[in-house]
Amino acid sequence: WYPIITQYTPHYVGLDFSKKMLEIARNKNPTGDFQYCAVTPGFTLDKKYDIIMEVQTLYVFPGGKQGFIEIFSPYCDKLLLFEPGGIERIK
Repeated sequence: WYPIITQYTPHYVGLDFSKKMLEIARNKNPTGDFQYCAVTPGFTLDKKYDIIMEVQTLYVFPGGKQGFIEIFSPYCDKLLLFEPGGIERIK
């Protein structure tokens, strides 16, 4: 997914609830902005994004795919899911 992102934008933000995965992401992609984020009740983002992508993490969201859509749709213009079998554009 990294080559896809950097092809279209010079700046991106990566969110993860695993500090170990954030460390790996920072080592592999030093120009990225990677931040710790745990989706808990009352979760909000502080701004709107052009695109929000999910990469094989639907299992962590209450309600799975629908839960992810409900949580993140208000914060973006485009919502993409990267899951086994392909990419799905939600909005």
